Amino acid sequence: MLTPEEKQNISKKTNELKKDVKEIRQSLNQLNEHKETLFEERNKIGKDISESIKEIKKIKKERNALTDGVKELKEKRKHLNDEINKKRLEYQKATKERRDVERKFGITESPNKIKEQIDKLQYKVETDCVSFDKEKKIMKTIRNLEKKYETTKEISTVWEQTSKLSKEIKKIKKEADQLHRIIQQRARKSQEKHESALKLSKIIEEQKNKEEELNKKIGDRKEEIGKITPGLTDKLKELAKHDEKIQVNKKESRVKQEKQKKKKLSERQHEVQAKLKNGEKLTTEDLLVMQTIPEEKE
Repeated sequence: MLTPEEKQNISKKTNELKKDVKEIRQSLNQLNEHKETLFEERNKIGKDISESIKEIKKIKKERNALTDGVKELKEKRKHLNDEINKKRLEYQKATKERRDVERKFGITESPNKIKEQIDKLQYKVETDCVSFDKEKKIMKTIRNLEKKYETTKEISTVWEQTSKLSKEIKKIKKEADQLHRIIQQRARKSQEKHESALKLSKIIEEQKNKEEELNKKIGDRKEEIGKITPGLTDKLKELAKHDEKIQVNKKESRVKQEKQKKKKLSERQHEVQAKLKNGEKLTTEDLLVMQTIPEEKE
C-alpha cells in the first residue's frame, strides 16, 4: 500500500508526465502536418517536372523534324542554284553566239519583233485611209522587213535558245526563291522551338532545385520527429509505470476495504447471535445482518 505522501507524489508526477506527453504529441502533430504539406508540394512539383519533360521531348522532336526538313530543302535549293549557274553559263554562251550573228547579219531584233512590226503596218494599210505615196512607203518598209524576217528566220535558233534559257532560268530561280522563303520560315520555327526548349529546360532546372529544397525540408522534419519520438516513448513508459503503481494500490485498497467490511460484518453477526441467545429485541438493521448469517447444515 502506498502512503498518502507517495500517492501525492505519484499523482503529481503523473500530471506532469501527461502535460509533457500532450505537448510532445502537439509538436509531433505539427511536424507531421508540415511534413505532409511538404510531401504534397513536392509531389505536385514532381508531376510538373514530368509534364515539362514530356513537353520538352515533344518540342525537341518537332524542332528536329523542322531542322531535318530545312537540311533537305537546302540540298534541293543548292541543286536548283547549281542548275541556275549551269543555265547562266549556257545563256552567256548563247548570248555571245547571238551577238556574233547579229553583228554578222546586221540584225538587232528577233524574228518575232520583226513579224509584229510587219503585222502592224499591214493592219494600218488595210484599215487606215492613207495617201498613195504614204502607202507605197509603207509597203516598201513591209517588203524590207519581210526580207529581214526571212533572214532572221534562218538564224532564229540562236534567239530561241537564249529566250528558252532565259525562261528556264527565271522558272528555276522562282522555284529557288520559293524554297528560300520556305527554308526561312521553317528555320524561324525551328529556332522558336529551340528557344522554347531552352526556356522549358530552365524551368525544369528551377523545379528540380525547388524539389531538392523540399526533400531537404522533409528530411529535416523527419529528423526532428526522430529526435522527439524517443522522448515521447520514454514519457509514455514512465507514465505506464506510474499508472501501474496506482492500479496496484487501488487493488490493494479494495482488498483491504473488503477485509475490513467482512470483519465488521462478522462482528455484527456475532452481536446479533448474542442478542438472539439472550432473547433481546432485534432492530431492523439486526434483521438485515441476520440475513447474511449462513444457515447451519443439519
